[in-house]
Amino acid sequence: MPGKQNQDTGGPPSGDGAAPPRRRCEVCKHPVQRCACSLLPRVENGTAVVIIQHAHERKSQSNTGSMLAWILRNSSLHLHGGPGVPLDLSVLRQADVDCAVLFPWSGAPVVSADALGRRPGRRQCLVVLDATWSQARKMAQRIPEVRRLPFLRLSDDAAPRYRLRKPLGPGLLGTGEAVALALELLGEAGAAAAVRVGLSIVARNVLMERGKLRRDGGAARSAR
Repeated sequence: MPGKQNQDTGGPPSGDGAAPPRRRCEVCKHPVQRCACSLLPRVENGTAVVIIQHAHERKSQSNTGSMLAWILRNSSLHLHGGPGVPLDLSVLRQADVDCAVLFPWSGAPVVSADALGRRPGRRQCLVVLDATWSQARKMAQRIPEVRRLPFLRLSDDAAPRYRLRKPLGPGLLGTGEAVALALELLGEAGAAAAVRVGLSIVARNVLMERGKLRRDGGAARSAR
């Protein structure tokens, strides 16, 4: 992907004939030989998306927060919990921006243009917590800039299309799918479609890495 860097998985090769560590893409975390980030679309989105990513997600191949930050031009990625990395969320304190957090608190209204607010002369911003559900709940409770904001949720009939991780209940989608549906509900069909293209690419790579899909798209045989 233009402008992105690759990283090593750490440590020099051992002297016992072991293969050197595979270099991995900074965005998708897959080995560079399987990186398909150059295929990811980039799209303009009217509603800003602020992604607060838990530090543990940085190395996860099933993570979609970093993918969102690449696809959506009007987005920003902020690391939470990284050693020595202060969390700067000044973007949420801008006077002309109306922000809401996409998280399924009980009693929160369902995402809609009216629920997020469309006041003349003001911009809209959707805040996303990119973490496991238990981590995201703690982030929602403990990060002051997040805790003070209104919350929005997806409807209970929202169902995952891409099972990168096991869903925990009705209306609970992974980060990428949740943002795609929220953008669609906010009238941004083009941005939602671009995110879903990215999700298809990420899901394919994850299945290949797990040995559940061949490069030609066929299902891998079960090991005996």
